[in-house]
Amino acid sequence: MFTNFVFFVLNSYILNIMMQLHIMNGKCKMCGESIEIPDDAIVGELVECGGCGMTYEISAISNGNVSLKSAEHVGEDWGE
Repeated sequence: MFTNFVFFVLNSYILNIMMQLHIMNGKCKMCGESIEIPDDAIVGELVECGGCGMTYEISAISNGNVSLKSAEHVGEDWGE
């Protein structure tokens, strides 16, 4: 009986923690896969699609909604 109580308390605690970790989602424009974006992400941060590898820049965050745009790939500057 005591083990059931401990199991219940631990499950409740883990569920509470998971509910506090809010993960926003974006959608890949190439393959349509969902891109998980941490709640501490900021505008300008780069995220990558796990499905096709496309890189996106977070262009706006408003009320938990994320806008993504294709990241501009800048070539290396060798100081020339």
